[in-house]
Amino acid sequence: MGHDKLRPDTECQNCGHTVDEIYCPHCGQKNTETRQSFAHLAGHFAEDLTHYDSGFWRTIKYLIFRPAKLTTEYLIGKRQLYVPPVKLYIFISFVTFLLMSALPNMDIKHEIYNSEQKGAAKESELANNKDSKNIYTTSKFSFGENSFSSVEEFEHYQDSVPESKKYSKLGFWMIKKTLEKFKENDPDEILPKFLSAVGHNFPKLLFIYMPIFAFWLWLFHNKKRWFFFDHAIFTLHYFSLMLLLCTFMVLVDFALYSLHLEKARDTTTSILIVMFMLYSFLYFFVAHKRMYHQKSYTSIVKGTLLFVINFICMSIAIFALAFYTFINLH
Repeated sequence: MGHDKLRPDTECQNCGHTVDEIYCPHCGQKNTETRQSFAHLAGHFAEDLTHYDSGFWRTIKYLIFRPAKLTTEYLIGKRQLYVPPVKLYIFISFVTFLLMSALPNMDIKHEIYNSEQKGAAKESELANNKDSKNIYTTSKFSFGENSFSSVEEFEHYQDSVPESKKYSKLGFWMIKKTLEKFKENDPDEILPKFLSAVGHNFPKLLFIYMPIFAFWLWLFHNKKRWFFFDHAIFTLHYFSLMLLLCTFMVLVDFALYSLHLEKARDTTTSILIVMFMLYSFLYFFVAHKRMYHQKSYTSIVKGTLLFVINFICMSIAIFALAFYTFINLH
């Protein structure tokens, strides 16, 4: 890069070998000055922003508008022109979840505000009621056809009903844990705490699920022609696209919120969700056909099965994450 100032000393700072030109022939480190001015850093940042990895914007353009282009280019060996798949996913994932955690959650704040208003109204009503000492309120939580207000009530039900009406061991454990958490936490505060914790854990879920997604691709295609590595690259690019769409939606939602366009925000967000879901659905089928070079009918059948299987697996994974997060709330 032109903004890097080379050191007059030809001894590599990393390994001590002699540097004849720019890069050390032994370790590959660039022989540049380590202490730079603020102006240099600002210029470095501006250049990296517009020429990230010598192809950041080209990579993003192909990722959004050319399904499977990046994957096929990478697999045939054209790798210098684009951001590497792992690096791309980590960068987009970092930006997406940083924005989601940094930007205010408008809906949660609105819900908390309403809850506080309702709580104040109830307290005022109780204070003005002459018979307030006789008023007793409690919350009941529904689980199918039954509702319970406490763990004790639930355990009594489980012990007293016939075997045919009892909950399974797993169901009993899950309901008991749920009731315990509602007892430990304020009902008005549990939703924002829960959503915040899920948002914190969701990147880990995606990272764990990607090998599963790649596994299904490997299972459905010719194992002699395709390595698991090939499916993993396809998976990284597809997940990067979905995160990029999420980032765009978060930014649009926040922009409309900041401009106090509540009605337009609700409508626009709903439209964007539908559009992005439809686009990611169609994108997968187009990318799948271009990647695996199969006949249209075969590609559609396999793509549909893969989509259904992954939808079921991902739903189970999200439910497991949500429940794990809920029972570990503090």
